[in-house]
Amino acid sequence: MVILNLMTRDELGLVGFTNIHPDREDESTLKGSITNLDWVAEDAEVTQLMAVDVIDFLQPQEIEDSILHWCGKLRHGGKIFIGGLDLTEAARLVHLRRINLDDANKLIFGTHSSPSDHRKSAMTMRTVEEILVQNGLKIQQSHFVKAQYCVEAMRP
Repeated sequence: MVILNLMTRDELGLVGFTNIHPDREDESTLKGSITNLDWVAEDAEVTQLMAVDVIDFLQPQEIEDSILHWCGKLRHGGKIFIGGLDLTEAARLVHLRRINLDDANKLIFGTHSSPSDHRKSAMTMRTVEEILVQNGLKIQQSHFVKAQYCVEAMRP
């Protein structure tokens, strides 16, 4: 059973997962590509893939191809979790004055408190859902926490 957790920042890895970071390796994390997982998993081999707070740190032109690639790694019944900042939700929260501009800028661009906290792109939850559905996945659930979204989808 292959269970992957893709990481981009300095967060701790998840217990029971193969944790992958593009720039860091330690006792619980492998260093390698998070956009092309051929080096760590065969097609249709992955049971669960976590990519929460990952696509915001990819170049915009890498996002759709990366999601398509991740979907191809899922076995039938396998699940993918994709999360990140929803740009339209962030704008809505600013408009409603539920978050101030300083906080909105940190959400959109990162805090820059470390070299790995520099966001390169922004998506919407709806766009991620559309990409997953176009790839034959079934959306299990989607939700927001403030301007952050998480989409859970399953390969039938």
